[in-house]
Amino acid sequence: MTDKIPHRLDDVDYYGRRIYHITMTTEGRRPLLGILQGDPAITAGLPGASSVLPTPLGQEVLRCLMSIEHYYPQAHVVTWQLMPDHLHFIFFVTEASEAHLGQIIKGFKLGCNRAYSRLFPAAVTAPAAVTETAILSQPQKTQPQKTQPPHRPTTEERKHGQLWATSYYETPLSGKGQL
Repeated sequence: MTDKIPHRLDDVDYYGRRIYHITMTTEGRRPLLGILQGDPAITAGLPGASSVLPTPLGQEVLRCLMSIEHYYPQAHVVTWQLMPDHLHFIFFVTEASEAHLGQIIKGFKLGCNRAYSRLFPAAVTAPAAVTETAILSQPQKTQPQKTQPPHRPTTEERKHGQLWATSYYETPLSGKGQL
């Protein structure tokens, strides 16, 4: 298969067996996926150390991530780290596939966007009307308070009909010790 995936590395076979480190950010780097808690000065694993508590949307993103194998049996999530505004995961494609990495990620994003639309329909239809605080707490079914001054949405705000930024970052892991 020789189709080149736009904006990707020339020397990587995105259809073949490979391990990737994937990073995906929310559109506008909005902290919708989790809430940082704890003390970053405390060593990881000790009581009180910092961690990210997934929001309901973050939980749905993780559910979608774990279900990739259902659609692509040759694709496995090895490990992941959810952050408030982005997601890292190590992804192992165990054998050559009819679908390239971009198609697999596109399907994952589609599932996440469906969950985002279901949980926050106002964010998809009227993005400027939904605050980050409203999205982080619980799904909103009511309109925001009318005491907020109206403003014209910025270019960035107009993009917020989708959960994820347009692209993603992948690093093929092929050298000894990279994993």
